[in-house]
Amino acid sequence: MPGIVKKVQEAIPTAKIMLACNELLNLETMLQKNQADAIISLDINVHTTPNIEIMPLASVPGLLIYSKNHPIANNVSTPADFRNEVFLVPMAREIDFIVNFVNSFVEPYGFIPKIFRVDNIGTMIANVKNGIGVAIVDAWVVDKNERDIIAMPIDIKYNIVAARKKENDNPALAAFLKELFSLPCEALY
Repeated sequence: MPGIVKKVQEAIPTAKIMLACNELLNLETMLQKNQADAIISLDINVHTTPNIEIMPLASVPGLLIYSKNHPIANNVSTPADFRNEVFLVPMAREIDFIVNFVNSFVEPYGFIPKIFRVDNIGTMIANVKNGIGVAIVDAWVVDKNERDIIAMPIDIKYNIVAARKKENDNPALAAFLKELFSLPCEALY
């Protein structure tokens, strides 16, 4: 995002840009309460309000992540190797979508995952790094320079969308979205 922010600030010097990360369920609320001009999110929760414009942005690969120090880290060949592990889900509040997603992913491997909910993505990553579970995530979640986590590509794609209120005519938002959508998909993760 640094390149996008810089281009917008050069094009509109008076633009004030602030990026925020928040729990998935809070993003749409931020948009509705004018706490954000736009959100970028997994395509699971921003379809509920008619005054929100949804713009498909990218399809991001899925990963199964685990600690490089995990006892089986050097012998992993398939997600089935994690049948006895805890699968961490970064959502403390009830949301069946993510739990169902994890269940449906592991079902072909012949097991039902032990799911443990954590408060947020940071907590999930900390637990994975320390060998206290594994997680199924999109490629955005894992820092490319992360050295303590192994990321196994899996046959899942996450759809990412940008959303904004339809009536928002902020020129800085328009410039931001123009730059965002001009990037190749791979630059987004």
